[in-house]
Amino acid sequence: MNVTPIAVDCHIRPTVWEICEAGKALLQTNLAAYSVYATTGRTGEVKVGKSTIRFRHVAPRKMQHAGTPVGTAIAALRYLGKEQVTPQVIAALEQALTKEDFQTLRQATTALPGWAIDKFYEYEVRLGRRVP
Repeated sequence: MNVTPIAVDCHIRPTVWEICEAGKALLQTNLAAYSVYATTGRTGEVKVGKSTIRFRHVAPRKMQHAGTPVGTAIAALRYLGKEQVTPQVIAALEQALTKEDFQTLRQATTALPGWAIDKFYEYEVRLGRRVP
């Protein structure tokens, strides 16, 4: 069983509530020695029992849709990278997301890497939704 880290949005440093929520996630699985959470705050770590919760700073634009299906899709695209994102991957995202969420994902140009915008364009041309 893997723990999927969530994005934590805080401006200066993690709040006590965020640390407690992250700690609960660790305690529920009992498998991870540490978890890494994205934050717009400072990079750091907190020990909870024998586990360590690490907070890693990311740019605020990468947190725009944090905690939503769109944010999860953006994180998946970034994780897969330019070479692994194919029209089949985008088709799978379109099926997995609601129509509104997929449209939000498609329009999230400031949150998506440039290559991902190009992949969406190619996908739409392939389906005949856009003229090249």
